[in-house]
Amino acid sequence: MQDVGKTPGGSVKKPTRIFYGWWVITAVSALYVLGTGIYWVGFSFYFLPITRDLSLSRTSMSLALGLARLVGGLQGPLAGYLVDRLGPRRMIIFGGFLGGLGFILLALTHSYLTFLLVYLGLIVTGFSGGFDQGIISLPSRWFVRRRALAMSFLWVGISLGNAVVVPVVGLMVVNLGWRDTATLSGVVMIALVVPVFLIVRNLPEDMGLKPDGRRNPSSSLSALGEGSQADPSAEQVPPSGQEYSQVDFTARQGLRTVSYWLLALAMGLRIAAGVALFTHFVPIIVWKGQTETKAALLLAIYGTASIFLCLLIGVAGDRWSKQKMTSCGMLLGALSMLVLIVSDGQLWQLVIFMLLLTLADSTGVVTWALVGDLFGRKAFATLLGGMTLVYSLLSAATPIVAGWIFDSTDSYLWALLLIVILYAGACLLFWNIPRPKLPSTTL
Repeated sequence: MQDVGKTPGGSVKKPTRIFYGWWVITAVSALYVLGTGIYWVGFSFYFLPITRDLSLSRTSMSLALGLARLVGGLQGPLAGYLVDRLGPRRMIIFGGFLGGLGFILLALTHSYLTFLLVYLGLIVTGFSGGFDQGIISLPSRWFVRRRALAMSFLWVGISLGNAVVVPVVGLMVVNLGWRDTATLSGVVMIALVVPVFLIVRNLPEDMGLKPDGRRNPSSSLSALGEGSQADPSAEQVPPSGQEYSQVDFTARQGLRTVSYWLLALAMGLRIAAGVALFTHFVPIIVWKGQTETKAALLLAIYGTASIFLCLLIGVAGDRWSKQKMTSCGMLLGALSMLVLIVSDGQLWQLVIFMLLLTLADSTGVVTWALVGDLFGRKAFATLLGGMTLVYSLLSAATPIVAGWIFDSTDSYLWALLLIVILYAGACLLFWNIPRPKLPSTTL
């Protein structure tokens, strides 16, 4: 794909073969590789050693992780507004520095109170407030007809984090200790966020470009010069069934639609199920009779398989119904949990569970793209911030409930059944979300 436009300094860019939006997505995907490995999934390896080191119950540790979701949710609307106001670029550098500093200071905590202050005040604020809305908004800012594919590259970053970084973090926690692992994680995060900041731009229009690399037909020949041939794919119009994003809702218009709240609730149930599972993932696998090292192996399988599945689902999501794909994914999520429940802890059974879960979670690619399809680019981050509040409130409780269930029964059975119900509810909601209509007065 050829890319013609202006640089930030105003000079005309020479034609390039790769649309700059793909470089932006690649850069922030690298942050997702590390963020997933050390925080979103990898932090599960800190659960047992911190519980032992600080003499905590699993309910107390789960409370901290549940409060993390609550804090992230309360920050969501403000973070989304700031992304739309200041741009994701500034929020990303803010999140990277704050989160990295938090991990460094985490290694110095020796009480539950200081752990909460550092974890909630720095790490959660950095990753949730700085990364979530900022990074996820970029595919919808840079792409329209290839939005699901662009979003899938972010999920590839998550998958690589699960496949490569999470097992490394697990082995480091076991062999080096959680404090040294936290220090090194913070240093690496701060070192990575700087080059990413230099690459990222907020919008294609900032560089004189259009979403997907498309150009104005009247200006393409003069920009390219005589003898240059434009990439025909840059001028194609997406099928009418996929052109949701040609209509841009304001934040107020989006909030007034039933579709918005149904989508927020569906996402909330999906994420609440995932948060409960991955917060307790290592303890659950240990409860099933396996070791923490085997838990790292299962997460590596999860991450490796999802690399290919995310790309496949991203391509399919730009052609088929995102709602139906996500709904089917949630049904597979419920099935995976039933496999885990009935298993007796043998490794081959847990591998089947992980493969089903991987397929289910990979449909999350099209979930985020669906927000842009239904409501457009204009207020994407602000609307997503509101959804963050909804799904964070829901997901704040589930890890606490799961921890309380284990402390009360010495079993995760009822917690896993709760996750089955959450997946089933998300399945029904995603299937039935209506397409919103823009008020006629704004047309």
